[in-house]
Amino acid sequence: MKCLYCGAEQPPNGEPQCSSCSFYLGEGQERAYKNQLAKIAAFFAEGLIDSETFVRCLGNMSLVLDKMHKSALTWESFVPEGSVPELVRNVFMKPINVMREGIEAFEEALKNYNLFAVDPDEEYLVKGAAAARKGHNLMVNSAQMASYAFREIKRQMPEGEAPSTEELLAMVQNSEPASV
Repeated sequence: MKCLYCGAEQPPNGEPQCSSCSFYLGEGQERAYKNQLAKIAAFFAEGLIDSETFVRCLGNMSLVLDKMHKSALTWESFVPEGSVPELVRNVFMKPINVMREGIEAFEEALKNYNLFAVDPDEEYLVKGAAAARKGHNLMVNSAQMASYAFREIKRQMPEGEAPSTEELLAMVQNSEPASV
């Protein structure tokens, strides 16, 4: 997990404040990126941070989305076409496709928040928050679907070729969907 305010990496279930800048990340579900974005946007709207800081924070979220996109590509290459029955591959690809939809929704949120930085029309703020909530919900759904897909892949793959539980957990943790 990344603190969007300063960009420092933080443990997913760490302290409520960023260890580098003391920005309040929250506890449990509060730590979601949609909440960090909303808080940072509110700080900007209230004049507590300037536009340069606001845009830098949005850039930090963009880096998170880049990492998630790379993770989706890694997942897709993990089960190439023809390696398992197509029906099983489709089960595996569903959470990846939902994850991509979540990334797109967060990208829409960033677009609106960036527009808000240039033109502080509240409509951009509302649209940004709505897109971030949608992205968050899609990412949570993707993570839930992934656990089912992994079990199905392991069940269908030939003995010795199925990914280990540790490999699957590492893939899930590297994508950060639970902390989105």
